[in-house]
Amino acid sequence: MSTGNHSFSGIVLVLDRPRDPVNVGAVVRLMGNFGLPRLRLVDPAAFDPAQVLRLARRGQAVLEGVTHYPSLPEALADCGYVIGTTRRMRAIARPVLSPEEAAPALLAAGNAERPAAILFGPEDFGLDNSALDRCHALLTIPAVPEDASLNLAQAALLVAYELRLAALKLHELPHEESVPSVPPASGADLEVMFSGLRAMLEAMHPVQIPGRTEQTMARVRALLTRARPTEAEAHLLEGIFQHVAHGLADKQERHG
Repeated sequence: MSTGNHSFSGIVLVLDRPRDPVNVGAVVRLMGNFGLPRLRLVDPAAFDPAQVLRLARRGQAVLEGVTHYPSLPEALADCGYVIGTTRRMRAIARPVLSPEEAAPALLAAGNAERPAAILFGPEDFGLDNSALDRCHALLTIPAVPEDASLNLAQAALLVAYELRLAALKLHELPHEESVPSVPPASGADLEVMFSGLRAMLEAMHPVQIPGRTEQTMARVRALLTRARPTEAEAHLLEGIFQHVAHGLADKQERHG
């Protein structure tokens, strides 16, 4: 059974600060090959769209739909689920998926209004810690350890291939089984929640031990991101954090 672009309306590919127009062109081309229509570029190096189109061949529809963002938080603000590609494992636990495992998770999590994102980092260093902190899960490609670094377009190709295979399989199931009943909080909702968390932590520790708040923030971010709260739950937690922060501030003022 054939799948068209509608299968992937809930998925966006996000390239964080791509430096080489050749890689952008290659990604545009493979997205056309596999029916992935939505590409977001975060602060890319300047490139000539005509040059990219020559590299992409029949990728004009994808290229015309590319959206540009000045920062990663803005690119992920409406996303309810984010998988970041990396070959670096972090001490703070997040689910680590293969491309085969990540594809059905992305298809199940995203919809046109609250998309799921697959995030690729810059060609030279990959995703940094601040980018990985915004991810619900990580994707690694099981290459040999002594030569594990893949080109950006190669990694995107493997993900796109698995997404198409997963979409073909999901079309054999009732549509309801692949759509979450309650949409998760967006990236913007989560950042508001985390700002409340930071306010509470700073109120709890007015005299800061260097790095204490950041370490706690990183651990609680990982925990809450893995939990995938809904928009209402994120707003509830943000309200609790802010309430505690204000209560602690008032208490400190009364006791001088």
